[in-house]
Amino acid sequence: MFAVYVFCAIAGGGLLVFSLLFGGDGDGGDVDLGTDVDVDVGADFDLDADHGGFSGTFAEFFSLRSLIFFAAFFGIAGLILDGIGVSPAVTVPLAIGIGILCAYLNLMAFHYLKRTESGAHRSAREAEGCEAKVVLPITRDRRGKVHATVRGETLPLIARPFDPERDGQFLVGGRVVVVKVEDGVALVSHLET
Repeated sequence: MFAVYVFCAIAGGGLLVFSLLFGGDGDGGDVDLGTDVDVDVGADFDLDADHGGFSGTFAEFFSLRSLIFFAAFFGIAGLILDGIGVSPAVTVPLAIGIGILCAYLNLMAFHYLKRTESGAHRSAREAEGCEAKVVLPITRDRRGKVHATVRGETLPLIARPFDPERDGQFLVGGRVVVVKVEDGVALVSHLET
């Protein structure tokens, strides 16, 4: 079991440190995997489904961020308990429990930040009326991504057309205006020049 603890502590802890050091850049730690999917390692998955209630929290518990927290703290707790001589019959369930608790606390912290006026959601609302550049194409049927400049900082936002009938599509490099932000998604329109 010692090798499992070491692997989880190094892999999970390494990814956790990497996300702490590089996940908060102006880019938000996004990994763009194409026009369909935008995976935000430091935040949440962008899906067209309802994330509320117990099923949403349960699904988010198995997100990459939560799994990284579980692995890191499971490994660290296992190494500490094993190092001080606690029996394996106690170490394994205790390390699992600590990993689950830390992943849960992380999930609740992010839920709190989403509900309050802190973090990127406040900045996202401040992007209303700002000019933005399209970095992933936006169509009537598919969300894309824009980079808005808010108080001199670049803010990445998932985006969709404000008026899908009038604003058909937005190509990469195009300039748009953020008309409104709803649930962290920027509703954009063509920039009138």
